[in-house]
Amino acid sequence: MMGITKSGDKTENLVESLCKNVKVLKRGSALGDAEYVTEGEEFYIEIKKTTLNQVRPYKYIPVVAYNPDDDDWFVIPPDDILDMASKRKGQHTLNPFVCIGLGAVSKLTKGKKPTRWHKYHTTPAQLEGDIVSAFRKGESARRKKRFAQSVLKTLKETVIAQKDEYGGTE
Repeated sequence: MMGITKSGDKTENLVESLCKNVKVLKRGSALGDAEYVTEGEEFYIEIKKTTLNQVRPYKYIPVVAYNPDDDDWFVIPPDDILDMASKRKGQHTLNPFVCIGLGAVSKLTKGKKPTRWHKYHTTPAQLEGDIVSAFRKGESARRKKRFAQSVLKTLKETVIAQKDEYGGTE
């Protein structure tokens, strides 16, 4: 399955090379771009390059972002993504909890002031640990996780109902 571009493939492979427990999934996986797997934990990860477009808050998974221009890494917990969605319009949809665009990641503005992304900044050596911390932070926000699960459930039910209502062409 082809995405809009394949520019993220190198970033996904770079994350996999930096994190011993992260494995990139087959292109087009609805679950995420990669999976973190150890004997004690398994979860999915979204990986973005430069710009956080088409982020899916309902998936409730950590988002890893890489800005190659500045060689900066960022890890955003799923509960923080949900909070960001609550303050934005949706991207390609009316519902911001389905899909949002969050713009480009960088730790400093051109005026050298910290950006909103600064607190999520990490290093290649800390990347895997920060991914796990982001996942655990999201898991501890139980109310937000239940909300994301309810968004997904509603999406599925709506699609099924609309397909039934549509009934096909004559």
